[in-house]
Amino acid sequence: SIKMSKAPDKPGATFRVRTSGTLVVRGVSKVIEMELSAQRKDGRLTINGEVAMKMSDFKIKPPSVMFGMIKCYDDIRVRFQWVVIKKAK
Repeated sequence: SIKMSKAPDKPGATFRVRTSGTLVVRGVSKVIEMELSAQRKDGRLTINGEVAMKMSDFKIKPPSVMFGMIKCYDDIRVRFQWVVIKKAK
């Protein structure tokens, strides 16, 4: 689902949307909610998002190397940028 939380006040302005959906990683499903920022400018739509989660939520054991001397934390942050360009006719 998607809801606009802040409408653009002028052309090219950044606007915010609240999203909710199911993320599936290694066969484990989890509902993820996040706020995205978007901007429509020069024929492009640029969407930026970020969400914090835990590897263990998806039954993934945080990796370690060198016999456990170097370990990763369970907490991760996923960031993305998606640029959509209208296809020329």
